[in-house]
Amino acid sequence: MSHSESEIGKTAYVDQCYDTNKLRKMDDKPDRLSALPDHLLFHILSSFEMKDVIRTGVLSKRWRLLWTSAHNLCFSHSPESNRDVTEFIKSTDDTLILSKPSKLNEFAVEFLYSNRFVDHVNRWMIFVKIKSVEVVDLNLLRRRGLEEGYSLPQLMYSNVCLRKMKLSNCNLVPKEGIYWTALRVLALWYAKLSLEVVDVICSGCPGLESLKFCMCFGVPAFHINSNSVKKLVIREYWQQEHEDNDGDDDADKELTIWARNVTSLEISACLYKKIPVLQNVQALVHAKRYFGREHEDDESDVRTDQKMLKDLLVSLGHVEKLSIGPWCLQNNSGFNEDSNDLTGENYWISRPCWGRRLKTLRIYGTWIYESCYFDQIMPFLEAVLKNGIVLEKIILTPFKYGISIYPMQHARVTQKLLSFPRSSEDVVIVFSSFY
Repeated sequence: MSHSESEIGKTAYVDQCYDTNKLRKMDDKPDRLSALPDHLLFHILSSFEMKDVIRTGVLSKRWRLLWTSAHNLCFSHSPESNRDVTEFIKSTDDTLILSKPSKLNEFAVEFLYSNRFVDHVNRWMIFVKIKSVEVVDLNLLRRRGLEEGYSLPQLMYSNVCLRKMKLSNCNLVPKEGIYWTALRVLALWYAKLSLEVVDVICSGCPGLESLKFCMCFGVPAFHINSNSVKKLVIREYWQQEHEDNDGDDDADKELTIWARNVTSLEISACLYKKIPVLQNVQALVHAKRYFGREHEDDESDVRTDQKMLKDLLVSLGHVEKLSIGPWCLQNNSGFNEDSNDLTGENYWISRPCWGRRLKTLRIYGTWIYESCYFDQIMPFLEAVLKNGIVLEKIILTPFKYGISIYPMQHARVTQKLLSFPRSSEDVVIVFSSFY
């Protein structure tokens, strides 16, 4: 071996020893993840689903059992998953057994529910009660019409820790009332309701501020007799097959909404054959109406819709903020000769007091730019600008991803709006990009 080769060999050997010593020293040092304080580790874990929280055990020695002290437990199983749902149920059961904290912030679970899992879900609700969980999200997916929804067990109706709860495919059947004194937000999806259940919710939740009914059914009216509920959302009415009524009884077609203290009301999506009727809504400040009907071709249905919208607008003439969707005004084409047509010019001229308190109007939909609807919405907007003595903003949100508006269409709408007289010098017209 030459002198130069020998020197290279020595150098390589020294470098190897140096690297080995460096690795040994690095191995002796605690990793950065392990050095983080507990409160920061728990904060990081709180943003993960439980299966991912458990997997973090491979990142650090200290993390291997840290997940058992997590204060947020979130489980999810997709129907499209290759993992068997029974394995998911067992894994959830095992995880709850190992949970250490005496009090939890959140418990959330989502999976394809079947009645054969009722005992497991009941045990989870016992866990929720024992652990004083504050936020519960029980999303029990199911194939529509195959099985009855899950009934919340009686032990859950008396709970002073719940602050926020979302229940999907869960029916409320309280035998001795409801006692949720700390509850602030309640959302019910795909629930079978009754007048009694809605009344018990209002009377048993003295601090409830937000109440949402989505795809619920079985109730002829929403009577919100609560001093605390300020936000009410009714998103679609899920008509059951046995509820289908083709008779002429108008009372069966109405969905009365009585909300004396609600300041924010949203009625959206399809209400099937139900006609919303507002009563005692004088406290409303913000109203959003974004919905449609399943059958729009029949002339009698269109005229019924016109009357419904006219009555709703009359009921909402005092609100400060109004948001409306495309169907609300575009579904009245072909009836401008009718003096009661709410998109007709005569209708708005005869009601100069409507919208005197309105500060913000938002209109959704690409149809704003379509020629066939242009002449229908402009009288409405002209009246809003003319009557709105405190009007501050009109927001037109016409754009969706993948839909283009030609410059000429935009210019036509803009020029027309700028030509209308205004009662408020402060009003601005905003074109928002997406909705």
